[in-house]
Amino acid sequence: MMSVFSVTWIRRTGLAILPAAALLLAAPTAVADNMFTRDHGGPPEERGALRICADPNNLPFSGAGEVGFENKMANLFGESMELPVEFFWLPQRFGYIRATLRSWMDNERRYRCDIMMGVPQEASGLTTSTPYYYTTHMLVFKKDHPVLSELEQSNDLLTIGLPADLKIGAFDRSPANEWLIRNGLRGHLKGYVQADGDIGFYPGKVIEGDLAEGNIDAAIIWGPIAGYYAQQVTEETGQEFTMLPMQSDVRAQFDFGVSIGVRAGDHEMMRPLQVALREHEDEIKALLDEFNVPQVDRPERRRR
Repeated sequence: MMSVFSVTWIRRTGLAILPAAALLLAAPTAVADNMFTRDHGGPPEERGALRICADPNNLPFSGAGEVGFENKMANLFGESMELPVEFFWLPQRFGYIRATLRSWMDNERRYRCDIMMGVPQEASGLTTSTPYYYTTHMLVFKKDHPVLSELEQSNDLLTIGLPADLKIGAFDRSPANEWLIRNGLRGHLKGYVQADGDIGFYPGKVIEGDLAEGNIDAAIIWGPIAGYYAQQVTEETGQEFTMLPMQSDVRAQFDFGVSIGVRAGDHEMMRPLQVALREHEDEIKALLDEFNVPQVDRPERRRR
């Protein structure tokens, strides 16, 4: 099962493997003891609103002004369920789920928010919907790169013979970082710190900045981020990019089903969300296409 800490960071940088206890150990004991015992709040209509946990600076997923595709999806659900949508804005950092889905407000007798968009289906500690898309990490490079333009698939990195000074960007503790090191490409790795203390940081800067400016030759990054920012740079500068899906194996999972998450056991909230997902399937597909989110076939189940 995927840890709740991983839920936060896969959305930003592609982190996939950390101890499941990491986030819970960060929570105060009183919160950890009580977070599964309080009443979830009843059906959505009794809660008075759809309250969404959202990052104000995490495009293409969410952004202040409700400009991300997950913000737009949430508003579709609100229309379908005839409820107002309220976003609880908080930057995604360590302790995010504790500070959002599991943050109880005694004065209002409710949690700060009830719904987290875009979590891996395998996330532990949450009840998740059926996936509404499947995506993977992408290897991104300029289309006219003198060496990488020869690649037909991402695994060709291992066989074409890379120049000594070629650099590939990847976030620390991500499956991409581990894959590069395990396959003897440590010397080509340009590492990025995912737990950056700057709340203005967003992972798309790797593409907008270092990749577009030629400071690195390629980046391995979570698919929705790769697709959106590659498209943005192309529209702004005319530079074109190639994106190749990373290929999972028994030691590295790059592809995931993406779902909606609620607190574990909150089936009264999940049931109408499942209905809304089915009702808005076409609109969701259109949003994913608009934001250039790469989509892949449903991943095969892999033994660990």
